[in-house]
Amino acid sequence: MKTEPSVASQLATLPSLPMVELWTLWDAHFSRRPGTWNRDYVASRVAQKIQEAAYGGMDANVRTRLLRLGEAQSVFG
Repeated sequence: MKTEPSVASQLATLPSLPMVELWTLWDAHFSRRPGTWNRDYVASRVAQKIQEAAYGGMDANVRTRLLRLGEAQSVFG
């Protein structure tokens, strides 16, 4: 019986994965590649998706509130 690796172990391997494997994980979670090819950015977004899959995403009300707070503090808004 094969068990899935824990979330912690999946996250711990991200920094040492070859970029090709990070892109494979990215492609599994996102419909298109980002505008930046920064390794830290790619790994952090993949980590977020791994955690969302395991623990659930952010509550819609919390997301809306955070967006509004960000917009209120934005120098561009």
